[in-house]
Amino acid sequence: MNRQEEVLFLYADKKVADFQKKSLGTFQKNSRNISEKLSEHFRKTLGTF
Repeated sequence: MNRQEEVLFLYADKKVADFQKKSLGTFQKNSRNISEKLSEHFRKTLGTF
């Protein structure tokens, strides 16, 4: 692997890592929102009994 290939490889690797971090962050945020909505829904449902 020459120097230019090495730089490209590292750059691509960093991009993938950034993307994974962002998508994981989004996923965690979404799952937190979903669980909040579910617990809210259950509270309302249980409140009607």
